Amino acid sequence: MNEHEEPLVSVIVPVYNVRPYLNRCLASVAGQTHRRLQVVLVDDGSTDGSGSLCDEWAKRDGRFTVLHRRNAGIAVTRNVGMDAAVGEYVCFVDGDDYAEPTMVATMVAAARRSDAQIVMCAYRTVAYDRGAYAERSARNGTVDFTARDNRAVAAMFVPLMRCGMVNPMWGKLFDRDFLDGHRVDEGFVAGGDGVFMYRLFERAARVTAIPDVLYDYVVREHSLSGGDFHPGLFGSRERAYLEQHAILERWNREAIGERDREFLHDVDVCVNSLYGGACTLPAAERLACLRRVADSSATALCIGRVRPIGVRGRLLTMLLHRRSVGLLLGYGMAVGYAKRLRAAVRNVSNVRGKRQQGGRR
Repeated sequence: MNEHEEPLVSVIVPVYNVRPYLNRCLASVAGQTHRRLQVVLVDDGSTDGSGSLCDEWAKRDGRFTVLHRRNAGIAVTRNVGMDAAVGEYVCFVDGDDYAEPTMVATMVAAARRSDAQIVMCAYRTVAYDRGAYAERSARNGTVDFTARDNRAVAAMFVPLMRCGMVNPMWGKLFDRDFLDGHRVDEGFVAGGDGVFMYRLFERAARVTAIPDVLYDYVVREHSLSGGDFHPGLFGSRERAYLEQHAILERWNREAIGERDREFLHDVDVCVNSLYGGACTLPAAERLACLRRVADSSATALCIGRVRPIGVRGRLLTMLLHRRSVGLLLGYGMAVGYAKRLRAAVRNVSNVRGKRQQGGRR
C-alpha cells in the first residue's frame, strides 16, 4: 500500500442490549475523519431492538456489516469481530461508548510514525443517568511515550496502569498482524479484556501512548463496571488477578504492587455489589459469596503485601486480614446504604433544580 494512502481500519463494535446508547456510538464511528473503515457490528443476541438498529445502520452505510449470533458474552463477540476483521489495523468501540471524530485518524498517524503494534489514547469517563450524559474528566491524567523494545514497554507499564489504559481493549489501535493467534478467553464474566492485554504487552516490542483524549467511556446505570451484582463477578476477577499476577511475576515484577491495589478495588466492588439495589440473592447466598471472598487464595495473596491507598482501602484490608464474614457484611451494608443515601440526595437536588428553573420561567 502507498504510504500516503489511507489504510483500512476494522472497527469492531460488540452490541448487547444497548439500544439507548447505540445511535450515538455508531454515529461517532460513522463520523470518523478517517473514512476508510470496515465496521463490524457483532450483535450478541440482543433482546431490546439493538440488533434491528444495527441492521438499519448497515443499510445506510456500506462500510457497516452486522453479525447476529446467540448470546454468548463479550469475549465471544470480540473474537467473532477479530475473525471478521480484514483491515491493516483493528480497534474496538463498545456499543454503549462513543469516539471522538479524529480518534482513528490520530491513532493511525501515531502508528505509522512509530511502526507501533499497539497505539493507545487517553479517555474521559461519561456518566449516563436517566437519558442524559454528564461528562467527567480524563481518568488520572494521561501518558505520552513511544517504547521501541519490550523493556521500555515494561518500564512504562505502571504509569499506564495508573491512567487506566492497560486493561481495556477499547481506546487502542492494533496492528492486525500482531493480533494473529491471540484470543480473548471466553470463560470470563469480567476481566477477560485485561488478561488479553497483559499477554499482548508481555510480547509487544513497539507501543505508543498519546495524550489526546479521544475515547468516551460511558458508565451506565446497569453495567458490571458500574458495580452491579453478577453471580460470577468475583470468580472472574479472582481468576484474572491470578493470571495477570503470574504474567507480572515472569515479566514485570515492579508492577505487582499496583496490580494488588487494583485487585483490592475489585474485591471492594464485588463485596458492595452484594448490597446494591440490583442484587436479589437471599441472605444465606450473600454470606456464601462473602465467605468465598474471605477464603480466596487470591485475596490472601493480595492482602499479604498490598499497600492500600486511602481510608477505605486500609479498612477493607484490615477486615480481609481477619477473614470475618460478619465484618465484611457490615462493611458492604454500610457502603451500600451510603451510596443509596447519596443517590437520594442527588435526586432531591435535581427535582429542586428543575422546580426553580420552572419558577423562573
